[in-house]
Amino acid sequence: MKSITQKTTPDSTVSVPREVPRTSRSAERSARAGHWVESLRNSDVNRLWAELHRIVSNHPLVRASRSAGLLIEEGASRAYTDLTQELFVQLLTKSRFQHYLDTAMTNAEIECEIGQIELTNL
Repeated sequence: MKSITQKTTPDSTVSVPREVPRTSRSAERSARAGHWVESLRNSDVNRLWAELHRIVSNHPLVRASRSAGLLIEEGASRAYTDLTQELFVQLLTKSRFQHYLDTAMTNAEIECEIGQIELTNL
């Protein structure tokens, strides 16, 4: 009777791909975050406005509201501009900008707080 199992020898030509290190989630978030600390220290209102508008324009709840027709606007970006203005005034009124500096928050932390807490509470 003949055996159905075969003896195999390891093939030395098989290459196993090396693991590619993943960047951490916080590192990715930091890379995407705006220049909040620098803008706040320099009182660069135009840059702060641009960063806030970027967050508002890309926020999933804002985009979903617009798609559902809940945000009525004359122009394509009018709703985003109105929400950005409302967010800016809210942050200013609550002294959040100063709080970010006083607590030495990083750009990523500021961006996260604005997007996840402040904008969501509008």
